[in-house]
Amino acid sequence: MVLAAHSDAGFANETKSRSRAGAHVFLSENDSIPRWNGPVLTIARIIKYVVSSAAEAEMTALFLTAKEMVPLRNTLMEMGWKQPPSPLQSDNSTAVGVTNSTLIPKKSRSWDLSLNWLRCREAQRQFRAYWDKGSNNNGDYSTKHHPDIYHETKRSMGFAGSVLCYNFFSCQMLQQGCVDTLLLGGPDSGSHPGSGPECESLRTSQLHCNI
Repeated sequence: MVLAAHSDAGFANETKSRSRAGAHVFLSENDSIPRWNGPVLTIARIIKYVVSSAAEAEMTALFLTAKEMVPLRNTLMEMGWKQPPSPLQSDNSTAVGVTNSTLIPKKSRSWDLSLNWLRCREAQRQFRAYWDKGSNNNGDYSTKHHPDIYHETKRSMGFAGSVLCYNFFSCQMLQQGCVDTLLLGGPDSGSHPGSGPECESLRTSQLHCNI
């Protein structure tokens, strides 16, 4: 079980020429491009200072995402899940290149804090930045203004009200901010956990949350 993330940024798409950073952090396998899974942490924030380029915005998004992942990595290792370098996906080849030291930036003083921190953590084998095309980057979901059809498409991928049923665990809804957490098929219910009509109805029902 490996901690991974999709990181993205929206350049100058907020008021006063500010940019937005976003990411989805999830658990997956140790593959070169980890298979998508439901997010355990979603980041959506406005970058406090004005960045001068899309590459700098993407670099800042990588920096903010990696910082949030450090305590999650430590928690997983304390639980006994040894962590290789956590894969960080970005759709900006410049941000990935300077992080991996395959590109040499010039006049990038405003980048130095984020860049040097990321390079230091990569040298410690905590993170591994890689590039993939934007259509495969789910961090894009929380950084841009999208049409309704885009949101409807992403709902099936775990971006809203996900219900997970485990063979050995209880059927429950994992959604922060919901009024109730529904536990069905528990050890005292007389039914097999994660099975039965309750779970089937939950999979297809409309879940109402205070978010």
